Amino acid sequence: MAQIDLKLLDRHNELHTRAWTKFSELTKKTKVFKIQRQQAKGKMGGFFLGAAATIITENLSPDQVYKTLRKHNVKIDRRRHTPYHKMPHIYDIAYRKSHSRGLQIMPSEAPNLPQTEHALSHVIFFPLAQFCSAKGMRRWRSAIDDLEAQNSSRL
Repeated sequence: MAQIDLKLLDRHNELHTRAWTKFSELTKKTKVFKIQRQQAKGKMGGFFLGAAATIITENLSPDQVYKTLRKHNVKIDRRRHTPYHKMPHIYDIAYRKSHSRGLQIMPSEAPNLPQTEHALSHVIFFPLAQFCSAKGMRRWRSAIDDLEAQNSSRL
């Protein structure tokens, strides 16, 4: 199976690069989203072409944006980020060491990182395969138009 994947990797990368180009050209013109930039001599390919990481503009509600995108049938991947900063075995070394020694101690209070949590809530991923077709691009264009109309006073 891996041999087949390797044989098709160049074709896969070519299709996703075209989809990324279409997606990024349209997305750069809007104030609703910020997208990652490709390095000057960089070439996109492989694992990272599965989805386009995009940031929702700071002053917009992520839930409202997701609702509008779903209304236009734009596929999204709202990856829920694991809150590692709230896991005691990550942030509290004494707690972690106590378990390795067979002791039971209470963990200290988790750090409060509201800016980090807020920033992560504004990250959205768009599977690029949907932008390979004209229909997918029409959906994306209409979703952007709708979002800009709804939020014209905040953009």
